Amino acid sequence: MEAQDANTLASVEDRRGIALSLLAELAQDYLQLRGVQAQLDIAERNEQVAARNTALVANQFGNGVATTLDMAQARSQQATIAASIPPLRTQQAVLINATGLLLAEQPRALEAELKPHAAVPGVPLLVPVGLPSELVRRRPDVREAEARLHAATAATGVAVASFYPDVALNGMADLNGLAFANAFSLPSGAFQVGPTLSIPLFEGEKLTGQLRLRKSEQRVAAIDFQKTVLHAWQEVDDALTAFAEAQQQRTQTAEAARQNEAALQAARQRYEQGAGDFLNVTASESQLLQSENALATSDTEIATDLVALYRALGGGWQVADTGAVQRSGG
Repeated sequence: MEAQDANTLASVEDRRGIALSLLAELAQDYLQLRGVQAQLDIAERNEQVAARNTALVANQFGNGVATTLDMAQARSQQATIAASIPPLRTQQAVLINATGLLLAEQPRALEAELKPHAAVPGVPLLVPVGLPSELVRRRPDVREAEARLHAATAATGVAVASFYPDVALNGMADLNGLAFANAFSLPSGAFQVGPTLSIPLFEGEKLTGQLRLRKSEQRVAAIDFQKTVLHAWQEVDDALTAFAEAQQQRTQTAEAARQNEAALQAARQRYEQGAGDFLNVTASESQLLQSENALATSDTEIATDLVALYRALGGGWQVADTGAVQRSGG
């Protein structure tokens, strides 16, 4: 009966894992959609700027100031920016349909609701320091592996209380990743990995006569649990690192965008005054477009990295509201 209940719990956790993955995928598709729409806004805005530049050069050309080369450069820049818009619209349509598919909707069913552009949702600047270890133990895959381990040992008829693993986090979890205090030390008679994972199975002769795992399925369940817990903490560490580094990248990208905007204004002013050629204007405009797109991508990455962290910790936790929120834009 105990083994049957544990197997039932394993099946429940398997379904919960599928649901968690689908929710994370849905959130990431939505965030990527808003990110693509931000890039589409940037491209359309820059196309309008390029059109004004073309008109300016045409006016200068009519007055005998601009050259044929200036006209060609202005028109080329406008056409290049315009050419970047259709692929972005395609990505927008694909992501809207992908979101609809996850919600069991037919293609274009959500177009009226999702096609109007909206900003990438803001995210907290920080995640809580010292994330409780219980969060990872609530991961569906960890709970499923625990249940299967329980079922395998319960089938032997032995008491499993001393066998059942105790998962705890050594150290504090912060934006620099996970710091494990002596996590990989191997004291005599104990097996430790990632968070402290103590399973009497791996203590060798100390448990002779107390618990013998003679059946292959029991050993497979124990090894699977070990691998599952280690993989879980790896995903948490990766997600924390990605979230922190994406924020650092955004800071620098935002500064680059500000400087490129100033450079474009200066280059355009010099051209209008006859002190510079149009090549400087087109070069500055290209750099600004590139940095603005990078900034939009960075905002999207930060948000999707937070979703990845939520998924890595099994979902179901709340980020502390510190009042500090990362917003899109400069």
